[in-house]
Amino acid sequence: MITSPLCWYSLSLHTKRSLDHSTPWRETTGLGFRAAMAGRALREVITFAGGLLRLAEPSVGTLNNWAAS
Repeated sequence: MITSPLCWYSLSLHTKRSLDHSTPWRETTGLGFRAAMAGRALREVITFAGGLLRLAEPSVGTLNNWAAS
């Protein structure tokens, strides 16, 4: 699960940095990262003031692209 405040319609800097840091683990063979994560759900909890869920679409898109790569 990823929890992040919505900052300018996307993930916070710290959350994005964490995802960027973990990217090499997914791409390195022999670590078993992809196998360990296979079949698991990536969930995101977004907090923001306002009721317009469409404002969170860039954040959701970032995580979808990260998980799909």
